[in-house]
Amino acid sequence: MATFYNQFKLTAPGRIQIAICRGTACHVKGSLNLLDACRQILGIEVGATTKDGLFSLATVACLGCCSIAPAMMVNGTFFGRLDKKKLEELIDKWRAAGRVEE
Repeated sequence: MATFYNQFKLTAPGRIQIAICRGTACHVKGSLNLLDACRQILGIEVGATTKDGLFSLATVACLGCCSIAPAMMVNGTFFGRLDKKKLEELIDKWRAAGRVEE
């Protein structure tokens, strides 16, 4: 049962939970490139958590913020109009702080 429902996890989530939007608008604006960059920077795949327990990576069908595509949600906060450089800057900042700073 635990593997059937998405809300059940078999491993602890990271303190910083990143969800990349894969909706149509975000897809057209390059969210796949964003997801690939996130995988590369963090060294994990979708559904995984970094070894230090800091980051978890997920995808969502739609965040509902198409006007700022491509977008991601991090611990409930939305970030949009992203590219690889902005993503790297955000992750470096969060990694240094050990948490999401708004």
